[in-house]
Amino acid sequence: MGSGAALVNETTGEVLFRIIESAGVAVIERGEVGPDDPFARRLVGLRVNDTIEVVKAALGAQEYRVAEIQSRHLFAMRRTLRDFPSLFPDNPAFGSFEIDDAKGDERFEELFALARRRAERGREIETMYRESTLPLPMVAKFTGSSVFDLWDAFSVQPELGLKSAVGINEEFDAGRQAARSGIVLVDPATIYGWARMGIASLVEKAGLRLAVVQSTIDALRQLAEERIDQRGRRMGTFGWDGERYRLVELTDEVVDRQVASATEALQLAERLTLLPAEGDKPIPERIADLIEDLESAYADTLLASLQDKRALLTDDLGFRVIGQEAGANCTWTQAFMQSGHGPAGISHPEYRTIVAALIEANHRFTQFGHAEVLGELLETGWAVNDRLRAWAALMTSDALDRGSIATLLAQLLIDSQLHAPDDKGFAAFHVAFATAAAASGKTQIAHGDYERALAAVEVTITRNANRLSLPKLLRETTHLTPVRLLAREHRQIARRQVERIRRSLEHGGPWRHMAEQGDCRREP
Repeated sequence: MGSGAALVNETTGEVLFRIIESAGVAVIERGEVGPDDPFARRLVGLRVNDTIEVVKAALGAQEYRVAEIQSRHLFAMRRTLRDFPSLFPDNPAFGSFEIDDAKGDERFEELFALARRRAERGREIETMYRESTLPLPMVAKFTGSSVFDLWDAFSVQPELGLKSAVGINEEFDAGRQAARSGIVLVDPATIYGWARMGIASLVEKAGLRLAVVQSTIDALRQLAEERIDQRGRRMGTFGWDGERYRLVELTDEVVDRQVASATEALQLAERLTLLPAEGDKPIPERIADLIEDLESAYADTLLASLQDKRALLTDDLGFRVIGQEAGANCTWTQAFMQSGHGPAGISHPEYRTIVAALIEANHRFTQFGHAEVLGELLETGWAVNDRLRAWAALMTSDALDRGSIATLLAQLLIDSQLHAPDDKGFAAFHVAFATAAAASGKTQIAHGDYERALAAVEVTITRNANRLSLPKLLRETTHLTPVRLLAREHRQIARRQVERIRRSLEHGGPWRHMAEQGDCRREP
């Protein structure tokens, strides 16, 4: 489910777009049909160039040919591209106005109106980016901005962020597998992001097989030259935030930081392996048409990555979808670093630095687990630092699966018993999580997380004890002895261990902290 198709009426030239939408309520105006719809069942199993009859009012049955079959992400992307010109008929990045002194206090109204229009369209474009898989360079083309300026703008908005991954385990598995390819091609915006996040040296340390094409170097060189040229100029932005107008001046310090980021990105690209944008495997025509208006660096990078034993690395989910549709092996920064940290690559503290940088830059979605939290606690001497507070706050997000949060907490509780010096250290991160939950009004949700976590702790301890001891017990008894009786002692041991964990948390503080918030009735 989730596949889409382009259907062509060879007689009239009309094109219909339909997708089988299994994730929610189908909206026919968006070309969606539900999986139980009769037409959806007729679409299942069709191949390119197969035909299907579509009954239209007053016209009867019309024959359509399947011109293309698309993944759900590519379908959504093409739908966005079709809708964009009608939604945004003019370029919102530019505008002109006149100031007539004869109008008195009203002479700046055109300027104010322009700021309001740009703010409204900016919000609409952000919504479109959030709800679709549109690649960042396409958004840049539509808005008249550079992809690097968009990276700067989106990465500082926690409610928006940069879409880098769907966040499912299968996606990470595929990304780690692709990261092991012989050569990995990187796009310009990803290299720029490494420089902006301050992790360029760490990525380079782990990525001896990273490569670029010449047009990527050219794009970053142009960016560096443009920003260097801004030095000494008085520059700023004028906008409307929905309540008031704001005029923000770019100080010399801000311009210097921008120059430093662009220069570092260029220097990194120049140190990576340079490959020609050519090969025996061309970009499929349907994909080439999709990206023909983008900066040449993206088509060149994709073309070079399609060759044997190569992969594409991009932190832009939309561009990665395009790469996958073209047949490239694709990965992104976190999956690439997961495959490269260890004895031959970066250390676990360095990997945690990268994870923290991705989270701070609002990369959706960045994966972290109990090993990262425990490693940070060990390094800080069981004190909570800003990084751990940020991770605890992230765990309260509505976008996260609560079962995954409970699993993280359970594993952290089990492993912390072996290392924590006292109850205060043992409960330190849990206090931070309780504080973040209270600040966001989700104390009751946090209680539910711990109920599931403690239940998981009991199951895990019981299973581990059974795995170690039960085989020997079974060999020493007869078939007349019920297995549940042999395993009863292990369950009792697990329950006692859970009670000890509970007491440690009570002594450490998070239970008391959550109870003080007043919106929970009982402890887990």
